[in-house]
Amino acid sequence: MSFASVPFSGFGWDRGGMDRRDQAWLESALGDPATRVVVVDRSSVLVEGHELAPLTVGDLPADDAVVAWRDAVWLGRVGGETWVTVPASAGIETAGVEAALRDGVAWMDVRQVAAGMSAQDAALAATSVAITAWNAANVFCARCGQRMRPIDAGWVRVCDEGHEEFPRLDPAVIVRITDEEDRVLVGHNAAWEPGRYSIFAGFVEPGESFEGAVRREMREEVGLELTDITYMGSQPWPFPRSLMVGFTAKAATTAVVTQPDEIDEARWLSRDELSAAVADGSVRLPGPSSISYALLADWFGGALPVREAVGRA
Repeated sequence: MSFASVPFSGFGWDRGGMDRRDQAWLESALGDPATRVVVVDRSSVLVEGHELAPLTVGDLPADDAVVAWRDAVWLGRVGGETWVTVPASAGIETAGVEAALRDGVAWMDVRQVAAGMSAQDAALAATSVAITAWNAANVFCARCGQRMRPIDAGWVRVCDEGHEEFPRLDPAVIVRITDEEDRVLVGHNAAWEPGRYSIFAGFVEPGESFEGAVRREMREEVGLELTDITYMGSQPWPFPRSLMVGFTAKAATTAVVTQPDEIDEARWLSRDELSAAVADGSVRLPGPSSISYALLADWFGGALPVREAVGRA
């Protein structure tokens, strides 16, 4: 499969990286009633069916009662249209934008709907959630403690001492491990509900390469030494600011040693065994919005099995 089609990864647009430096670009966008507005409430955006449902500047009141215009961020231009993102105002219910909504539009967590969205809509939604979360988390300067303000159309924050902060990502590796029989290893995290399984992931530490992180994490989590570590693709995961870097690898042995406080169970499964475990409800797999799903589906040879609904007697 092509990992360019993983949700959040397959669409690029004119982000106006040079134009952002002129605050007039954002002011002009906010002054145009036709500008598209992605309103964000934590990790949720407005959708209609499987499509992003942006409002326009003209749909919303000019004050900060419903959306926090002071925290607006210029996203750039898509198909000749100008786009911005803005958070729902603190202290109001998300229903506060209801006056601007048309029938069929609702708040949905991006993770729940991204797989059904177009590449454009998923990427715009992910970027909106990510940059809004970054601005909300960087109110004060980490160096001097002073309050920071947004510049560069919301893509940089600066304090009165001139210290600048830029959006940061937390790189994390995620790896699909197979053995000589082409079985896949899935694990259950101790913090998850029973029956939930996935492949293995971990954050990259300072001074570490992606491949080094793969080796270390798998040695720590399941006690395996790996060979044939191969990069497959990446996915921004704005919950709140990860960049998932996907790999495959071969296990040198199949003797798994788990850590009860982290990975409390790991299972080697063939394709038939995985299908059977999903069918009987003992295994629930990642949702289709994630790169973990894509890595597993690539091994499985197509869409992952889904347990059929059990009707009532």
